[in-house]
Amino acid sequence: MAKVHTAMRQAHGPLLMDFALTPIEPTNQSLDGGGQEGIKPVMMRMIPIPIPGLGSPPIGRGHGWRLRGLSGRRVGPTPNDDHANSTQSANSLVVTTMSKTWLISGPPGCGKTTWILNTMQSHPGSCGYLRLKGYADEGLEQAPDTGIDLAFLQDQIPQLRDLTDPHLDLASQPDDLLALIEVPQFRPPKESGLIGIDPRVKAQLEAFQLLPDRHLHFGQEPELPKRDTLEFSKLESWTISLHKYVWDPSSLNSFWFELVNGAYGDVYRAKALMNLPDGRAFFCNWMMTQDGSQFLPLQAVAPPNGRPTRVSELVVQGKALDAVGAQSTIDDCLLNDAVLEMHQAPLRDRQPELTHSR
Repeated sequence: MAKVHTAMRQAHGPLLMDFALTPIEPTNQSLDGGGQEGIKPVMMRMIPIPIPGLGSPPIGRGHGWRLRGLSGRRVGPTPNDDHANSTQSANSLVVTTMSKTWLISGPPGCGKTTWILNTMQSHPGSCGYLRLKGYADEGLEQAPDTGIDLAFLQDQIPQLRDLTDPHLDLASQPDDLLALIEVPQFRPPKESGLIGIDPRVKAQLEAFQLLPDRHLHFGQEPELPKRDTLEFSKLESWTISLHKYVWDPSSLNSFWFELVNGAYGDVYRAKALMNLPDGRAFFCNWMMTQDGSQFLPLQAVAPPNGRPTRVSELVVQGKALDAVGAQSTIDDCLLNDAVLEMHQAPLRDRQPELTHSR
C-alpha cells in the first residue's frame, strides 16, 4: 500500500483515497482487449473523495485521465491561455514543403514535447526528432534523457525518423523533412535566434552534423505557449528505470496521486511511461502549473506474453525529493511473475487482433 502524505492525513484523517470519475467522452476500448482500434485519448477529471476502507479503482480502462489535487489549488496562470491551445500555437507556424531544422529549447515542463508533437502532426511531410543533453546550472540539476520523449513521439507518429540513428543518411532525406531538435535549457539565451545557441549545444549539433536554421526558446518567442515556462532557483532530479516492470493498476493510481501531491518531496515535474498487465502503456505527465495529471494510452499494445520490453521510465524533478521512500513504494506496486501471469492468461485467447509491439 502506497503511503499517504501527512498533509492528506491532516486534511482527511487516516483514510484511503478513492476517485469519482465523470467521463467527458465515451470510448469503445475495454480491458478485455475489445475496441482497441482507433484508440483516442479521452480526458476525464478525477476528484478525490475520502472513503474509509476502499482503495483506488484501476487506472485507465482505456481513457486518458485528469487527476485533480487535493486542494484544487492552482500554481501559475489561469487555464485559458496559450498552453491550453498548444495545437493552435503549433499551427500558427506554417510549415512549407521544404527541409527545415529547428532547435527547440526551454526549461523543464514548459511544453516542448507537446508543442513538437502538435507541430509534427500538422506537417504534411516527413519528420525527424532528436533530444540533446541539457546542462546543469547553479542549484539546478538537469534530468537525463531516458528515452521517454522519443518513445512517446514514435508511438504517436510511427514513421518518425530518429536523428540519432547512425544508419540514417540525412543528406538523402526528402526535401519536406521537418527535423525538430529538443534541448532542455533553464535560462533563456542572451540573444534570440541562432546566435543565442549555447556553444555546448552547438558542439552536440556538429557531432550529429546538424545545422539548425531556426532556434526557438520557450519564454522568449511570442509564438510559443508561455503558461508553463517557469524560472527555477533550485531543482533536483530523480530517475528510475522501470524496464520490463508492470504495475498493478490500482497501485499505480495511488502512487501517482501521492507523488504529485507531495508525499515524496516537493515535486514540480513528473513524466513517465508505465506498463499495465493487459499490454497497454500510459504516458503519464504532470507539471505544477497544470490543473491535473495527464494519462494518455499509447497506441501500440504489447501481447500478453510476459514482460514488455519497450521503454518504461519515471523522471521526477523538484526539491527535497524522497527517492528512497518513492522507490520503496514503487517496489510494492509492481507485479511479480506469478501475479502477472494471472492477469495475462485470460487475455491471450481474447486479444488476437491487438497491435503487437513490444
